[in-house]
This record gives sequence, C-alpha cells and structure tokens, in this order.
Amino acid sequence: DTAKRELREEIGGENGTLQYIGFIWSWAGLMTQRLHVYVARDFRVTLQELEASEKDLKVITLSKTELNKKLLEGDIKNSSTLAALTLLNILEK
Repeated sequence: DTAKRELREEIGGENGTLQYIGFIWSWAGLMTQRLHVYVARDFRVTLQELEASEKDLKVITLSKTELNKKLLEGDIKNSSTLAALTLLNILEK
C-alpha cells in the first residue's frame, strides 16, 4: 500500500493504523492530480528511508496546540498541507 510505504520511507513510521480522510486536488484547474490524505496513528518511528532528493527532510513532533499556533502565525504556508490539516480538523470535531 502506497500510504504505508510513504509513511515508512519519509518518517520511518511502522506498525500503526492509517485512516483515509479524503483527497485534495494538487493543481485544481490545471491538472487532475489528486493527493490522498491519511491520518497515521499509533505507529512507532524507526529509520527514515529517504531518496537523495529528500535528504533534508526532518521530522518534528508537535502537539495540537503547537501545530495550531504555527498555523495562526503563518509558519505553515504550503497549500496542500493547509488543506490536509483542514480535513483533519473537520474530522476531529
């Protein structure tokens, strides 16, 4: 499964559960590429398996409060990330 592989490769996440929460269009109006959004829970972190182009990827852990603070302060600017976090916030209400 692609989502489990990506979780393992990018953050070293294993043995958790993935919940599909929806998709977002990556370039609405220009392309039909969809980004599927999952919530990963109860996984353990092992070693990342990064490709050369991802070597600078760093994993950080934030509480929900810390994450929302970063959102409000404009520290998170990537539109796909913002849309995925919106889906998560709707799910958790």
